[in-house]
Amino acid sequence: LTVEYLQFASLMIRTSPNNLADRRKELIKSVWPIMKSEDVRKHYAQYLFCRIFEGFENSPPKITYQIYVDLLHSHQSEAKHLVRQGLDILLPVLKLRHSAETGKFPMWIRQTKKILLEEGHHYLKVIHILHLIVRHPNIFYPYRLQFLSHMISHMDRNGLIANPSSEIRKLCLSIVEVMISWDTHRIYEIKQMNADHLKSLAIKSEGHDSASVNPLLRYVESQFEEKLRSQYPEIIVSYLIRIAKSTNDAISVQSTTKDQALIKESSKVFIKRTLELLNQALIVWPYVSIKYTLFERTLSSQNDSTGILLFLKTLSIIID
Repeated sequence: LTVEYLQFASLMIRTSPNNLADRRKELIKSVWPIMKSEDVRKHYAQYLFCRIFEGFENSPPKITYQIYVDLLHSHQSEAKHLVRQGLDILLPVLKLRHSAETGKFPMWIRQTKKILLEEGHHYLKVIHILHLIVRHPNIFYPYRLQFLSHMISHMDRNGLIANPSSEIRKLCLSIVEVMISWDTHRIYEIKQMNADHLKSLAIKSEGHDSASVNPLLRYVESQFEEKLRSQYPEIIVSYLIRIAKSTNDAISVQSTTKDQALIKESSKVFIKRTLELLNQALIVWPYVSIKYTLFERTLSSQNDSTGILLFLKTLSIIID
């Protein structure tokens, strides 16, 4: 009965929040005790709170942050869809209403970073947070430096283990895709700032008032950012080549069952996407040096025709 009540309340807030505006405080008080339960009711209560925060602008920030942190910790498979939906509802609300805080980073960013630092050993919790980042890359873009090292570490440590699950492989490629898009946007921002500065100089030369400070001077990278950004393009390109090669090696074995044939087909799709991302990465970072030693074993083998074909495809992308 409790679950049905929570579902109905969530539906009411989503479809007609104005009808419950006067009863918001009573609703929060009635639902809050359910948050202490240890079963699926807690996740339905979390979801309801997310709908409340979405529907009413004057929701208490303290409770909003507490629900967000609870959802970050709720990585268990039970009611996973509710947890993800709750985070997908709540995160844009936090971005919109709680980004202009005192200090360099908003509280919700600091809390996300804190969990990754203090509980980075908790594999499933890290995956849960990384999934959140790749689902909302634009929201995390201004704070990307707080998470890049964790994303790279997960990709490099877990994406290349023997027989990784399809979820881990997909997540690692999504991480790569996000990092490429982030740097593409960063380069675009710098070009726009430079163009705006040239316009301001033109206006100033005509006798109009204009800011004399080059906006590029305000885009000064910290030593940490410069060092990190100089390293991760090569890590990403190397990872893409290695994961494509290891996946190709795994499907080189003759398929004997229907399930193996299906795995082989999905692996081919995975390799295709990997090579597409490799192409995008080399467009954004054309200066990256390629480690051809990764293919030494393939090229020395006379029977590895699929491996040689993959090498030729990779070489074609690099040359283009």
